[in-house]
Amino acid sequence: LKFQLGTFQWCWTIEEILEHTSASPNLLGLIHSRILSMSASTVEILKVAACLSHRFDGETLWMVLQELDVAPRCSHDDFENLLRECCENSILSVSNTNVRDSTSSTSSIDIHAGASFRFSHSKVQEAVVALIENHEEFVSLQHEIGKVLLENLSPEEQETMIFVLANLVNCGKEKGPDIALLNLQAATKAKDMAAFQSTLNFVEHGVKNISGDKMWTTHFDIVLKLHTLGAVAHSSLGNDKRAIEYCEEVLEQKHATPLQKCGVYNVQLDVLHCRQEHSLALEKCLAYLKELGCHFPSNKIVRKIQAAPYMSKTRKDYIPTIDQMEEMPHMSDAVTLQMVQLLERAGSSAFAIDEDLYIMTRCKFVRCIGDKGLTPDTGGAFASFANVLMHKYGDFDTAKELAELSIVAQDLMHADFYKARTLMTVHFFVLSWINPVQSRRKKLLEGYEVGMRVGNTFSGVNCSLGYVYLSFLGGTKLQMVHEDCCVYITQMRRLKIDVCAEIVSPIWQLVENLLGISGSTIILKGNVIDEDEILKSAKPHTQRMVHRFKCYACMLFGEYEAGADLILAHDGAEFLSKFFLGCGSGLEFFPMGVCMYASARLSKKSTKQKKYKRVADQVRSQVQELTKKGCMNLTSVLSLLDAEFYALSGKPVLAKKSYNQAVVEAARGGFQQNAAVASERYSGYLLELKEYDEASYRLNEAIKYYREWGAPVLVSLLEKRETALSQHK
Repeated sequence: LKFQLGTFQWCWTIEEILEHTSASPNLLGLIHSRILSMSASTVEILKVAACLSHRFDGETLWMVLQELDVAPRCSHDDFENLLRECCENSILSVSNTNVRDSTSSTSSIDIHAGASFRFSHSKVQEAVVALIENHEEFVSLQHEIGKVLLENLSPEEQETMIFVLANLVNCGKEKGPDIALLNLQAATKAKDMAAFQSTLNFVEHGVKNISGDKMWTTHFDIVLKLHTLGAVAHSSLGNDKRAIEYCEEVLEQKHATPLQKCGVYNVQLDVLHCRQEHSLALEKCLAYLKELGCHFPSNKIVRKIQAAPYMSKTRKDYIPTIDQMEEMPHMSDAVTLQMVQLLERAGSSAFAIDEDLYIMTRCKFVRCIGDKGLTPDTGGAFASFANVLMHKYGDFDTAKELAELSIVAQDLMHADFYKARTLMTVHFFVLSWINPVQSRRKKLLEGYEVGMRVGNTFSGVNCSLGYVYLSFLGGTKLQMVHEDCCVYITQMRRLKIDVCAEIVSPIWQLVENLLGISGSTIILKGNVIDEDEILKSAKPHTQRMVHRFKCYACMLFGEYEAGADLILAHDGAEFLSKFFLGCGSGLEFFPMGVCMYASARLSKKSTKQKKYKRVADQVRSQVQELTKKGCMNLTSVLSLLDAEFYALSGKPVLAKKSYNQAVVEAARGGFQQNAAVASERYSGYLLELKEYDEASYRLNEAIKYYREWGAPVLVSLLEKRETALSQHK
């Protein structure tokens, strides 16, 4: 039985399981006969052992037998001999002895030194349980054993077997706060292990033990914690309705302090975030922060005015060096710890809808770290602030330093739960702009794996989003991108993290277009999405992604004017380029610039040509600025846009040089599709100059690059064009 992180599913082969775990009927029958042939004392001891668990400790079993009047009295030596007899008859086996090495014989086991046993097969345990005359007797025996353990085990010993203990005690009809507290302890441990269904079982038993009109008055702390755990577990299992019911019951308690309500605040906000109800989530989050004494201006104009100086002072006064950070204390103030959790959620909600508030929440988080000490999410806080500095204020140098600081902070805090968020923010939003995008993919995959492993599925899935996004833009072979989309986007949908699925689904559909699966070209419609349905009903960020990759399709399939008109219809280049702060790697400028310049060269109407050229020059200017700041992935893009600019300006020498440079830079950088587009555009320009032999060569180069990328539809399209060109020559 294996858990496949790629599909987020358990995988198994029934035949292999049966081969390794099954016991033949003959063997089970033989063991059952052996049990019946044993002494009454042995059988009664086995019954008690079967109630404990599949595995049990010898000392614990001996203690229970001394307290219960269910088996004939025997000496400790006789008890040890009876256990040894069970082992020799393959009913029990020794699972651990902390005394001698694994070669120790059964006769040498010292039970009091910590020997542990297990039933040799689950069917053997079932056979022992079947010897108990009726179900009521079995349940009663379990409850009695639970009471004995509860009375005789130390708190430390109870903790080690809390699940067994709680399950045994829950078999009885007795109720009370002590049993509720026991279930609370079990539920807490189960939640920490991400065993959310078990968490719910213990929560429900705990609430039943103190239910009543006055339970919130008489047992407030226990009830509060049980309801908070119930909300967390239901939310983690996707039961949003039940999670909200638990939250609302806590929030109705007027005597609960804001700090006591924070657990359900977080759950409520997570549910709203997954539903993409960002405005409502942000509204509630700001209200909760206000209760904790953290205020932000309610007026948008005031926020816009204050955001820049607030950021500037934060950058100047609150960013430590690595040495300073290593000397900083860990945050211990409960109110501030909860405040930074809410600040993170507020920032996540504001990210898509309120840029200034996003900036201010990120700055406030960094200030809390500077004032109160490090938190487990320090790495993520610094990484988000680096994103703000890079993409809002153009401070690439400080952003790079902060990104490196965030990685050090992540390693310093040893907080794996937050690692996925840190890696996503650092490698997708920051370093993918100033390092080769291909080099970031491995780190994003690491973030995905650790996020899934520790239960931070939202951050883990975000890392897989970044992985797919950069894989496509970075020139990864299309068949591999398609396979990754099948795995990761399907998983996003299964986990109901629709916001991530909606962002990358247009990529998947475009890939299917390029592979010839959908039969479409520039229309994003097929097995994955239908662009018409999305543009009618979806949220703005999803519409922007459809427009972004529809523009990309227009460039690849040579429908330049369709792509350019799409951009003009949606407020020019800003609409497509300004998505989420820092989302992407700058390569989104590539199709916009190509479509605009190509359309300007094709257009016969001077008015429209001016519109195309104006936006094209804006895109080229932005790419120039970014390359000056170190965006190495855009060097080939800038060369191609320079070539288009020179071609439009009637400067063939400079145009040819820039076209050739664009091809070389794109190919060396691993951007196969960029090299193909540059070669194709160069070929078209050479045709305008009537240099047919060189044009044919460049067109064949484009075919080669598209073939290496794995785009059969584009290869076929250009091969037809090359045939026509050969005939023309």
